[in-house]
Amino acid sequence: MNLIVDDEKGLLRLDRALLTRMAETAVRAEIAAAKTATATTIAVAAEIAAEATEAAAVATEATTASSTKTAAAEISLSVVTPEEMRELNKTHRGIDESTDVLSFPQFESAGEVRAAAEAGRAFSLGDIVINTEAAEAQAEDYGHSAEREQAYLFIHGLLHLLGHDHEDEAGKAAMREAEESALSEAGLGDRNPLFNTGLKKPGFHPEPKGPKELKESKEREEKG
Repeated sequence: MNLIVDDEKGLLRLDRALLTRMAETAVRAEIAAAKTATATTIAVAAEIAAEATEAAAVATEATTASSTKTAAAEISLSVVTPEEMRELNKTHRGIDESTDVLSFPQFESAGEVRAAAEAGRAFSLGDIVINTEAAEAQAEDYGHSAEREQAYLFIHGLLHLLGHDHEDEAGKAAMREAEESALSEAGLGDRNPLFNTGLKKPGFHPEPKGPKELKESKEREEKG
């Protein structure tokens, strides 16, 4: 995993090694899930053809052979100010307001990522952009550390690069499960004091805030 970080102002609270470990954990999990889904599809087709045993063996052999050849993925992470995030959001989404995290994926699904990895050539997953000022405000609102908030936003953005979305309840639930799993597997779960200090609800993290929620949060801060 090659993580390229653009943080000229030094606003990121997490080091590159930790972020890389989180990314590797999430990518491995999503590729494994894609393999499982592929194997299930093959098994169903084999059953219909009344050749389940033989087809399953062939599928397993093919999966094992293809998994021996994988390539390194590259992710670009940029840390920006609210003003910079607003400009990005306006340019790419037509929304003239700031937000907390944006993702610019190169693939539409984990299956496509798996195919790219097994092609044996280095490839880019895409770009993640984090507004650290929003992360700081949200951490205070949610009652946990800024480090945890930045870690969460990074994983949330990464999962978008891997084909996740939260447009419906099923997608939202799947994404939330993947987020918590990635944080825990990388050692950033509830038992890590750096990430659970002051948590209002251990193990819980609200959805990333949209422009309206960010604006309301800032107005509350200004009123004191």
